[in-house]
Amino acid sequence: FVELLPALVSGATCAELLHALLDLPLLGAAMERAERERAERLAERQAASDEEQAPDGGRYRVLHNHLLRHEGGVAINFWQVSTVVPLLHQFCREAVVTPRVAALARRTPELIGVCLDVLIANGGEADARELLPLLFQRMDQLFPLESFQSEVRKVLETKVLAMFHKWPQFVSTLKDLLVEVIGDSSSASREELILCLVWAIGNYTSVSWLNNVTSEQMAVLLNHYHEALELFAYERMSMVKVDSSMLEPIDPNASLTIKQLSAPDSAYYTRLMLIVIAALAKLAARWQPLASRVMLCLAKILRHEQYFAPVVIERATECITILKYPSIASAILDPPPRQAGHVDDNSSLPFLLQTAAPYSPGERFHAFLNKR
Repeated sequence: FVELLPALVSGATCAELLHALLDLPLLGAAMERAERERAERLAERQAASDEEQAPDGGRYRVLHNHLLRHEGGVAINFWQVSTVVPLLHQFCREAVVTPRVAALARRTPELIGVCLDVLIANGGEADARELLPLLFQRMDQLFPLESFQSEVRKVLETKVLAMFHKWPQFVSTLKDLLVEVIGDSSSASREELILCLVWAIGNYTSVSWLNNVTSEQMAVLLNHYHEALELFAYERMSMVKVDSSMLEPIDPNASLTIKQLSAPDSAYYTRLMLIVIAALAKLAARWQPLASRVMLCLAKILRHEQYFAPVVIERATECITILKYPSIASAILDPPPRQAGHVDDNSSLPFLLQTAAPYSPGERFHAFLNKR
């Protein structure tokens, strides 16, 4: 099936196929439940009519009809339908993780990776732009099996970064969506996604990647993202302080009340602050009017050094020093994208050392159809 799956992916089927793949463990649980109810009815010699079905079968009939349908062309996200969500959550709580469900959960991340690889390699910008909001939504709309959720989110986060690398213009065309996702701290399942999006904003919001954006538009875009990331940094500083205040100090007799978070939270906040500091510094290096405000934000991080790991304070200090010299900051924090192929830094003709594009005769193996 992994070899046949790319032939099923097209612009018209990608969204529906992705929903179906993400819901494979849910489908397996529905099939298991349907088989158990059928066996119970046969054992009790009951009629198979709808009126004589078990109460649970009637309660989840809408969900069963959707998951066990035979027709295609239904690209509906049932996790977004308000009338079905309560039943969906109740069904997941009552679902039993049988060997069939566990096997489907293990294979689903690989299938999702294949589906999205075909989209990235053969699809167009419009198809990927339409699919990105769906990927963001489904981060916290998965079958409640911890190992399954973890693996699927890793795949989705990797493919989101791959989409931004191929279509960096998404930081311009989807700026409102990105700011909305970054500003939403209510879902813990999107923490790693937020890291990826903050990194993408800092890396791709540049004239080196956005060739079709004018200087005026770039200034507006940089200011837009700076305001969002600055607010994000201040909110995270407040959250770290609040979380730390709920714990006992390391040394009650110390002159400074140094708090410690749990190891996972501390590691995540450290990674998050490092990426936020780098993104803010990159934006300031590309537009000089932001430099003073970014240095002020980084200085506030230094004033709360007792709440962060030493590497965070070190990185903030380095960025403040670099931003004091605009030409150096531009060279260090905003280098041009490196071209593909081998480049010898000591050669005056590096373009001669780049690998030639491979020639593949005939038509493309996968013609990504964009028929609606």
